[in-house]
Amino acid sequence: MIRELTKAEFFLQYFPCDAVARCLLQNFHQYNGSFGCGTCFHEGETVEKGMGFTRVYPVRGVVECRTAQNTLERAVDAVRLNRVIQGVKGPTILSLLPKFDLIDGFVPEYMHSVILGVVRRFAKLWLDSENHEKPFYIGKFTSTLSNLLQAIKPCSEGDRLPCCISQRKFWKATVA
Repeated sequence: MIRELTKAEFFLQYFPCDAVARCLLQNFHQYNGSFGCGTCFHEGETVEKGMGFTRVYPVRGVVECRTAQNTLERAVDAVRLNRVIQGVKGPTILSLLPKFDLIDGFVPEYMHSVILGVVRRFAKLWLDSENHEKPFYIGKFTSTLSNLLQAIKPCSEGDRLPCCISQRKFWKATVA
């Protein structure tokens, strides 16, 4: 018996990748450049941080959200005018994928955005002595927290053991 093979259809719904790869794949300015936000057309501004600078996106009024359609329009304009339009350098081959949304298809990357972003920020707020008078400060419990953290027994697939709170500036994240 001979079966007829039919064309199989598949589509890419989400494209998880880190922030550096995302802007390359979308053909956008990098996340730390002008109009570097992958979800809106906020220009951002450069501010001093430590011994260098960083880009921030302060909320001031309404900012237009990126969509696949308005991004494609800017990509066409970028080619026509031979310049970057609101962070869009030009078209990307990913826009040819059927049913793939060039904006909503890129999800926040967990390791850098969540673990090294949000979690690190909360740890700094909760534990740094500069916040010792704030109601959320828990730095006086550092030794207890370190003991609890170091008591965690990670699964065999984990390649890093938990380390104490006092070493948090050296914490790393990995994706197993």
